Amino acid sequence: MRRVWTDGSCLGNPGPGGWAYVEEDGPIRRWGFEPSTTNQRMELMAVARATELGPVHCLTDSMYVVRGVVEWSPGWEARGWRKGDGSPVLHSDLWRVLRRAADEGRLGVEWVRGHAGLELNEEADALASWAARHGGSGSRGEGGLRPPSHGA
Repeated sequence: MRRVWTDGSCLGNPGPGGWAYVEEDGPIRRWGFEPSTTNQRMELMAVARATELGPVHCLTDSMYVVRGVVEWSPGWEARGWRKGDGSPVLHSDLWRVLRRAADEGRLGVEWVRGHAGLELNEEADALASWAARHGGSGSRGEGGLRPPSHGA
């Protein structure tokens, strides 16, 4: 399973947002933009887009993502994508993607402390923030748009 570091960013909540993932042992860095979104949606989008690589183990600084995949989404799915109080689950389109990938053994998630000097977490954060600020989508390692390095 590929190890992929993910992050999401939002300028305001809602506001312009960006998502990104960085493959640990490969050249792939991808990021994207949504003009009006939330931070939680961008965190989920990063993981959902990473699943397009095939089986992935995502390292994320979002407890929302980890708890959602591991604890909450099986119950939401069983209740027709409703929370315990009967209200609809926000971002159920993305949760369905993650639940399906987890059920099929194509997704693992692990929490890491954000802003703790972990190089690939910092890079994913920088790419997601860049995408949110500049409205960019693209990739590095495949000839795409190149944002500044995470150290710049």
